[in-house]
Amino acid sequence: MQRALGVNEELWYRLGELDSNNFVMVAHVKGCIEQGALERALRKLIESQSILRAHIQRQGAKKIFSVGELNQLPLEIKERVSDIAWLEQAEAELNDSIDGDANPLWRLICLKGKDQSDFIVNFNHLLGDGRTGQLFIDYLLQSLSDEMYVLPQESLAENFEKQLKKRGFFLKRWLQTGQSLKRFLKEGNRKWRKIQGSQIREEKACTKIISRRLNSEKVNQVMQRSREEKTSVTALLAAGLSQVLDDDLPQGEALGISVAIDTRPQCHQSSSRALGYFVSTANLVSSTPKGLGDLARQFKVDLDKQNSAVQMRFDAFYRSLALRMKKDKYSFKKLVQSKATNAALLTNLGKLDMKVHYGDVELKHCFHIPAVHLLDAPYLSLATTTCNEQMQMSFTYPGHLMNASQVEAWADSLVALLNKNG
Repeated sequence: MQRALGVNEELWYRLGELDSNNFVMVAHVKGCIEQGALERALRKLIESQSILRAHIQRQGAKKIFSVGELNQLPLEIKERVSDIAWLEQAEAELNDSIDGDANPLWRLICLKGKDQSDFIVNFNHLLGDGRTGQLFIDYLLQSLSDEMYVLPQESLAENFEKQLKKRGFFLKRWLQTGQSLKRFLKEGNRKWRKIQGSQIREEKACTKIISRRLNSEKVNQVMQRSREEKTSVTALLAAGLSQVLDDDLPQGEALGISVAIDTRPQCHQSSSRALGYFVSTANLVSSTPKGLGDLARQFKVDLDKQNSAVQMRFDAFYRSLALRMKKDKYSFKKLVQSKATNAALLTNLGKLDMKVHYGDVELKHCFHIPAVHLLDAPYLSLATTTCNEQMQMSFTYPGHLMNASQVEAWADSLVALLNKNG
């Protein structure tokens, strides 16, 4: 079973040649985890999902996904020494690159305690996205709690660019492409506001994590705020992040926020529970001072416009040009860095479709965290996930270029802003 890499998968492969492009999925569970049962559940999951047995092969200049068998279970079990040991392990995993030619392109770490454990799944980003991580944990816990549970059998899905639906008449799609091009040219001529870094304090590039968690009361306030402002939670989070950064960044024409978009609803083959890389991005721009509600409504309109198969095809075409133009990895990095205009990235998985109880095991929380130190520039990522009525907010930043105190202050300001009454 083989297929060629899609544009975005190859982009992650090329970025991985420069440094770690990992992302991790973290799950906190309560209950006794028996090692033998965990190993059996993991083997069952690997057999059911072809993507977990995929690796990269080269056919001349072309790179392809090839599905085979795993010689060794990619599982490491360690002692859970404290409630915050997961944070140190997650940082270590983000910075320990999984090479694009590795087999497999992922691994699972279990910090095992007497009655509480932490799962940390580390993926090379070309293999999957945050939704993939969520499904991995869900399927693993289903199999762990019930040996008779039947997992869906998924073959290697085609890359999402080939699956994008063609909706509407040709003229409408042509007009949408024109709008995408107009937006692209306009953004290329702006003077962008960017995060100012500190003096490099460490030799090696690294991603650091700062964690915040909103309880159910505060989550309800955020949900209520989004309803009152007639916007989405994602747009509200993006607007809040933009305003928090806006107060600290040097003057300029525009502040940009990238927002990850799940492309599965735009694909004609894969279901909402397909494992693989299914992400495109929207670019949200704040250029004039606005209140949180007004900016969130503007961002929602922009998100809706860019959440289309036409825009996703346009973005893939543009990225394919970059891949063709720069074969050398260092010139490729220079090109990518010169085109990086946004100050931050938001990835909101929303409310996870997961159970609280998997047999005797209780899921306390499940969330994703991406690495962010691929470019030699200060950059902030916010990954948010709501599980069991709590919202996990994971802020990641290049620790060799930015001070933790600065990111801590932004995190606290965003939490306060989101929970502030209208």
